[in-house]
Amino acid sequence: MGDAKVGDVLLFRPREDDNVGKGIAFATCGEYCHSARYLGNNKIIEATNGTVRPGVDLRIMTAADWDLCDAYYSELITKEEIGSILMWEISKLGCKYDTVALAPGWIHSVLGAIFRNKEYQKQAPLFNDPNSYFCSELQASAYYAILGFEICFNIHHKSVNPNDLAYRSFLVKR
Repeated sequence: MGDAKVGDVLLFRPREDDNVGKGIAFATCGEYCHSARYLGNNKIIEATNGTVRPGVDLRIMTAADWDLCDAYYSELITKEEIGSILMWEISKLGCKYDTVALAPGWIHSVLGAIFRNKEYQKQAPLFNDPNSYFCSELQASAYYAILGFEICFNIHHKSVNPNDLAYRSFLVKR
């Protein structure tokens, strides 16, 4: 289980046989390909494009999962705010996976980074459904909904990728 605490954002590296995860990590210029929120007792809430139940769902972490993830937290957030963030994410259980915004959102973020256009990155991506989420969009949207500001510096919460959470936010690795 490592050092994860309730409310932490878990960032996952791709498995050795996960070419999609490797592609996500490469395209987003980092080591991570997925994110989830730790609920305690080996349970996480995540948005996934899984084959069983795509969308926002609960899952039990395996030993292999723990080997592939790092926990991130913020010293700036109170326990009450963490509780509100968890309740917000839990309220999204059953929401669809945001397949439509995934590629345009990341292309939007990457183009903004390439052209060093911070105003571009602050904008919401095109074709965004406010009631569907991809993995890191769920966490970033929770911070935005509860705290009222973007967790990642100069990036719209609907465009955040897992590596933005690791390297461009106020979250720190445990």
